[in-house]
Amino acid sequence: MRAAPAAMLAALLAITAGCTATAPPTALKSITLVAEVKANGNTATELDIVFIYDSKVLDMMPQLASDWFARKDALMKGLATAIEVVSQGMPPMKVLALPLPKDYARAIAVYGYANTLSTDGQPRCDLTPYQQMALWITPDSVICTNQ
Repeated sequence: MRAAPAAMLAALLAITAGCTATAPPTALKSITLVAEVKANGNTATELDIVFIYDSKVLDMMPQLASDWFARKDALMKGLATAIEVVSQGMPPMKVLALPLPKDYARAIAVYGYANTLSTDGQPRCDLTPYQQMALWITPDSVICTNQ
C-alpha cells in the first residue's frame, strides 16, 4: 500500500524542520598569480582573495573590485570571522603560488579582487568552483582561468 503524497510530504517536512540549506564548500586547492610584462600599466597590482565562510555574507560582497577596495576596511570589520582576506601585491613580471589560509577548504565562496589602474571597474573573479586557479594580470585587465 502506498503512502499518500500529502503524508509523505508531511513526514519529510517534519524530518527536515530546523535544517538550513548551506552551500557546499569550495573546490579550490591552489591559486597561482601571474603578472605579465607591463602588467597594470607597469605598476604593482594589489590583489585580495576573499574566503567567505557564511552564506549570509554573499549578497554583501561587491561585484566590482573598485567597490571592494573602497569598502574593504568596513567590510572586514563588520563581517569579522565570516570572511578571511589574503592580500598580495604583484609587481610586473612575477609568478607566485598564493598561500591559502588554514580554513580555506570550508569556504563556501572565494572571490578575487584586483585593484588595477583601469577606471572601467574590474569585475570580481569567482574562484569557488575551480580546483586550480590562475589570475593573470595583463597590461589592460585581469583574467581568471582554471588551470
